[in-house]
Amino acid sequence: MLLLPTALLLAGCGAAGPSRGPASAPVLPDAPAPPIAAAAAPAPDWVLGLLHPAANAGVSSTEGWSCFVRAVPAGSTVPATQQCGPPTPAQKAEVEAQRKAHEAAMQPVAGSEPRVVATLRLANGGTVSFAAWTAAGGKPCWVTEIEVGTSGGGGGPDGPCMREPAPAGAAAVSCDALCLDSSGTGVDRTTYVLAGTVPASAAALRVTLADGSVATYPLAGPPLPGFADRRIFLLGLGASDWRKLELAAGGTVTSTVEMPREQAAFEDCGAKAGRPQPAAGSDLQAAMQPYQDALNACLQAAGAFGQASAGGSSTQARPTTTP
Repeated sequence: MLLLPTALLLAGCGAAGPSRGPASAPVLPDAPAPPIAAAAAPAPDWVLGLLHPAANAGVSSTEGWSCFVRAVPAGSTVPATQQCGPPTPAQKAEVEAQRKAHEAAMQPVAGSEPRVVATLRLANGGTVSFAAWTAAGGKPCWVTEIEVGTSGGGGGPDGPCMREPAPAGAAAVSCDALCLDSSGTGVDRTTYVLAGTVPASAAALRVTLADGSVATYPLAGPPLPGFADRRIFLLGLGASDWRKLELAAGGTVTSTVEMPREQAAFEDCGAKAGRPQPAAGSDLQAAMQPYQDALNACLQAAGAFGQASAGGSSTQARPTTTP
């Protein structure tokens, strides 16, 4: 139950700015285009379930909280500090308001049910499905599903529908250029996928990963149905998530976004602490404690968070940019 409030509170925390100008050399593709295939299939049941608030009836979005990490959006009435213990009435009310706004923003308009419009086969044999629809105000909305072996996961609904305006008082963010999001799944190791849309007029995307590797990809994915000015982009990142994205046209960088420092620190520290493997039937809190202590120490050293959540958190990126 910690995943929902944490994910909602992180939305809109992306840090971005305009490009600082062209690099000394033209930014041209030096890697093959991701093998993105256009598709036209009904969305999986779990995607449809996201759109129906009745599915959450009777479930408290704050039930089971004990300690959680907050990245509080601008305008929040709750202090921007890590809070432990049972949630206060103000915290419950804020998260509930965010949940309702989150659900309302993603609802499809009449005649625009979610459909899988693009797929990607990953190098490790996994698959990515990209479902999209049109939400209120004629804004595109999408969700990504990643399947690797017996593991499945992906990001929640994303796109202009979720960012313009940002839900529940979060800082206003834009999705005009680099409207991309990363998420991951895996049992023994995480496989990250970058997904979303870019302007149809852009030519290339330069991606810098956490391990320092850099590659520039041509933008050749299918157009987003109903939005000819947007092109779908799906890219398997492997075990290393992105750290900087640079959109280019005519060999010149036109938009840049970097992963928020807190987001990057949480991923880096999580990798250093190692994935916890609680034994079946063990006391979960006690089994998680060594991992928790290592993660907290790393985050404190990085100056990212006061403490990490004992129950885990969702740290998918919400990059934004100024064209």
